[in-house]
Amino acid sequence: MRTAPHGRLRSLAEWGVLVLLAALLTIGAVRWSVVERLDSALYDTVITLHGHPARDDIVIVAIDDQSLDAVGRWPWPRSRLADLLARVGAAHPRGIGVDILFIEPDLAHPEGDRALTAAIAQAGHVILPALPERTEQGRVYHYPFLGIEATVAHINAAADADSVVRGMYLAEGPRGHMLDHLAVQLARLAAQAPVSTPATLDLETDASGWMRQAHIRLNFAGPAGTFRHVPALDVLNGRVPPEVFAGKLVLIGATASGVSDIFATPTSRTMSGVEVLANATQTVLDGNAILPVPNGVFWVMTLLPLLMTACAVRWFTPRMALAVALASAAVLLLGVVAVLVLGNRWLPPFAALVGPLVLYPLWSWRQQEAALRFLRAELYRLAREPGVLTDTAPLARTGRTLGAHMDAVASLIDKLRGLRRFLADALESLPDATVICAPDGAIRLANGRSAGLTGQLSTPGQNRAAALRDLPSLLTRAFSDPTAGQRYWAQWLADPDAKLEPVELHTHDGRSVLMHAAALRDDAGRPVDIIVSFADITPVRQAERHREEALRFISHDMRSPQSAILALIELQRDASRALDREVLLSRIEQLSSRTLELADAFIDLARAESQALKLVDVDLVGLVLDAADEVWALANRHQVEVRVEADIEAPVRGEPRLLVRALVNLLNNAIKFSAQGSLVTVSVGADEGAFTVAVADQGAGIALADQPRLFQPFHRLHETGANAPSGSGLGLVFVKTAIERHGGRITVQSVPGLGSTFTVWLPRGPLHQDA
Repeated sequence: MRTAPHGRLRSLAEWGVLVLLAALLTIGAVRWSVVERLDSALYDTVITLHGHPARDDIVIVAIDDQSLDAVGRWPWPRSRLADLLARVGAAHPRGIGVDILFIEPDLAHPEGDRALTAAIAQAGHVILPALPERTEQGRVYHYPFLGIEATVAHINAAADADSVVRGMYLAEGPRGHMLDHLAVQLARLAAQAPVSTPATLDLETDASGWMRQAHIRLNFAGPAGTFRHVPALDVLNGRVPPEVFAGKLVLIGATASGVSDIFATPTSRTMSGVEVLANATQTVLDGNAILPVPNGVFWVMTLLPLLMTACAVRWFTPRMALAVALASAAVLLLGVVAVLVLGNRWLPPFAALVGPLVLYPLWSWRQQEAALRFLRAELYRLAREPGVLTDTAPLARTGRTLGAHMDAVASLIDKLRGLRRFLADALESLPDATVICAPDGAIRLANGRSAGLTGQLSTPGQNRAAALRDLPSLLTRAFSDPTAGQRYWAQWLADPDAKLEPVELHTHDGRSVLMHAAALRDDAGRPVDIIVSFADITPVRQAERHREEALRFISHDMRSPQSAILALIELQRDASRALDREVLLSRIEQLSSRTLELADAFIDLARAESQALKLVDVDLVGLVLDAADEVWALANRHQVEVRVEADIEAPVRGEPRLLVRALVNLLNNAIKFSAQGSLVTVSVGADEGAFTVAVADQGAGIALADQPRLFQPFHRLHETGANAPSGSGLGLVFVKTAIERHGGRITVQSVPGLGSTFTVWLPRGPLHQDA
């Protein structure tokens, strides 16, 4: 049977809607910069790896820590700066760019201003920065004080949203008073005229009237320190030959700690402002500024992977469609890197990957839904056949599309013989507990797993339906609370055509089961029988819980100490900030111990949850005494008395090692949260059908609202408090797991300020069952 025309139209309509949705999400990702951080990370990585040599005609005179130690703290007298400028100017450089502000005259030392003015005039070709400042009339420039004959430029860096400086504007300022960038002015003084700098000519104006023009991305030569640095102290002491500066472009600025402007750049997270100016000057001189691709090219390349994926999912197999989607993403990323390296053009690529990432799984889901609908319809048609089917024509050759596979499955279903035997065998082989019942609830057929829900595993197949009787009885006997299943059954009978969500039920032994019903219809489309399945999803729920716990454990608890260790190592590499060796080793030891404690706790919990118990007859009082002995050292260190009150025999069946560890965890917590000189009491008593162990402390207590979180993994109620005891957040989880695996339970009673009491119940051993 071929797919009906309306089915093909529906598939085409769904494909169109999903492609449109993916396109809108792609446009939204561009519009709201959803993946800007990923784009920036790729850009920074490529720029860092694709370094290039610094020009030898750009030299930085660095006012570094060594110069400040020798000459004096910053700011230096202007007479000293005048001496520095005069010595650099005497070497006849092509131009001098100064990354120091001279806005206000020095009224206390006017001779210094005169010396500075004379030095600038004598040196010639000096470029000074202007200071932008926000006033009531808007942003304005403050220029160097009167009398200085020098070119004025702006030195503003254009930081992105993540505060990383990747570019600048070639010109900016208030309307009618825009200034060129210092790098542009300095490049004009080079021995060789700068290459024409490509730039976007768009003019940007903010609300205050401040204008910016010609934004470019800088082509950084490398990390901090790539350009040649000459200490200012060496210049002042005459230890620098004139040929170091002769005919070159010289930048003078501060690089000392706490004095210079420090910027984060793609190649270095700490680069001085004067070195950023050096990179900007080289970018202008070489004409290799990085610009965005044209807007049309950007949108074509952004939507092309989505278009390729859309065509692939429509006409190719899922595997080929996935290959096309991955190949288009890989080609796009490689192309972006190649264009950035070879053509100095930037195309943010990750927004283009949003569409394929959304379209492929959604389309796969819709195709699977379509396949399930088709197979279900074919099975219903087969169920309406009166008996054994005659042989059919050979199966058509299976094509590559999902529709061709559906045709092949339909032909295969038409050839099946022995409908009733097939139905019985198929029902028995289902992985889920399944029954087929009449609309009144009477069970007609049932597989072995459905009988297992009620504990009737030995019931023969022909008597199984009679033993189970009807669906309401099965629900009552199999599940601890059948209310949800009974309500689902009533709603389904009221409207068989309604698409009800499956309901989750819980068996008496704690398993999670998903109940779902579907109709078996006759030729007229009326429901004849109902097939009800009970899928055991206990492993899924356990896997979800373990996955969440493991992810949190790995991503936070395990990662935090390691990150701290790496930070200490990085700090130690800086001689100026290095810690004392013993302090460093102590901190690393603490962090490593924390990691080891977390790993041990996590492994112990995993073993307690999964390993088979080796139960033996043990004396609970002896286990309590063993646990008290193990915590003696901790109690002595905290000056806490541990008192055991046990005057009975308490035999239980259990695994001694696991129970002792659980009791040790309770005692450790009681000791850690007790004040010096206080008392921790361990009492062993008898209750109806069980023995109890109560661990009571005189600590701070636990608020009622916080008590439900005590037995949740990785929750530590006092972890933010001062002098909070260390711990993994898994100790009480381990206790609860171990006790419950022995058939027991644990409770807590606590009042803030009056201490806490944890009580454990364990079933009595064989000798005391009738006591």
